[in-house]
Amino acid sequence: MPVSNLEIAGILIRLADLLEIDDANPFRVRAYRKAARTLESLPRSAASMLSEGADLSDLPGIGTDLADKIDEIIKTRHLTVLDEMESRLLSALAELRRFPGLGPKRVKALYERLNIKNLEDLARATEAGKLHDLSGFGRKIEEALLQAIRRRRQSDKRLSLLAAEQVAEPLLGYLKKVDGVREVIVAGSYRRRKETVGDLDILVTCRGKSKVMDRFIVYEESGKVLSHGQTRSTVALRSGLHVDLRVVPEHSYGAALHYFTGSKAHTIAVRTLAVRKGLKLNEYGIFRGVKPVSGRTEQEVYKSVGLPYIEPELREERGEIEAAKQHRLPNLLTVNDIRGDLHTHTKATDGLSTIKEMAEAARRKVMSIWRSRTHPACGGRAWFGCHSLEQAHRGDRPYRRVCHGTVSPEISRGGHPEGWFTRSSRCDFTKTGSYRMRRPFAFSSLTEQTDRTYHPSHGQSVLYDFRPSHRPAVGRTSIL
Repeated sequence: MPVSNLEIAGILIRLADLLEIDDANPFRVRAYRKAARTLESLPRSAASMLSEGADLSDLPGIGTDLADKIDEIIKTRHLTVLDEMESRLLSALAELRRFPGLGPKRVKALYERLNIKNLEDLARATEAGKLHDLSGFGRKIEEALLQAIRRRRQSDKRLSLLAAEQVAEPLLGYLKKVDGVREVIVAGSYRRRKETVGDLDILVTCRGKSKVMDRFIVYEESGKVLSHGQTRSTVALRSGLHVDLRVVPEHSYGAALHYFTGSKAHTIAVRTLAVRKGLKLNEYGIFRGVKPVSGRTEQEVYKSVGLPYIEPELREERGEIEAAKQHRLPNLLTVNDIRGDLHTHTKATDGLSTIKEMAEAARRKVMSIWRSRTHPACGGRAWFGCHSLEQAHRGDRPYRRVCHGTVSPEISRGGHPEGWFTRSSRCDFTKTGSYRMRRPFAFSSLTEQTDRTYHPSHGQSVLYDFRPSHRPAVGRTSIL
């Protein structure tokens, strides 16, 4: 199976981490990280694009040199420059960069002074209180690391939903091609769209004697076969993710899907309702005594206990049962419900597309309002090449061309309600709550007004969002 975008991105991030520890050029480090972000967000496999003759250097943030490196990874699953870095530096040091407060200099200091080479060494040293006496460290950093290590141990075996999708989708495609397979679906927390996924529970229905189990255990990404049977098999993929495959009869498909989708608390609540009605509900179906009643679909499962269908995303036993009884279940939002986006970035800052491409995408999605943000200099710091507020405004000709319709009449204001496209700029307060901004105005404390609309020389209104730089952007206010 071709190497996934996630694997390629992981290799580039690992290289960036080692280069940073080695005091490499920060622009080079940033280039690798940006390329990794581009690959993670690609809707298509880079390997398939390459096989079709696409030029990867056309992708945002990926030049000819990086395209060649990605080509090498796709063909060999290795990167020569990374192998060379790992031969000079301990590869495990890159993992330490994932912890808060551990920049490249501190990672180097831990290795040189305490011989800390990996996570286990870091955990032992931190728990023994050896870090706070080192120059550049302290008790606050030591405590933060302790908490981060505990969280890491709890979440090590879980993948983000996005990462799990990149693993699951090719596997589902592979299984659907097996002769005799009818239905293939991932249940569990994946189907409930939780932020992280611990493993994959896949259900299939087949006609006749399908060889789906035999094909499953020889899947190219399988690392180790943990069990193999006629109706259930489990493998550990090379990514570390465990996958459980079950073949279920069509007459009990809905009951099995409900049971394995979860959550556990939700299924217990539904089973309790079934008991009150003199029924027994499990993964094999719905029974009255020993006689099967229904269970072919999830709709039948819920109907048997007097409830309307409940979407998987709501099945957490957080009031959805009561809401269903009162026919007050919410309608879930879909992509088609989105009518505006107030926080986007273009290639001018840390985005991946040009302002024209993003405006055209906003038009295709029939958005009523779209806002593009920039990162101009604030408090003496320059963001992504914008060295001043004046430069950010005067130099943003593409923005003006979109607004005045010189890029394309379809994406101009002429084709949308007045004001559908706005522009904003983020500015940060320092930790002390004060700094001096360049023109056109300055603030001296958090108690003063923190939202203004500035009218630059070309006549377009620009929105500024202000927030302290030492804390997350939570509850900030803005004006249009």
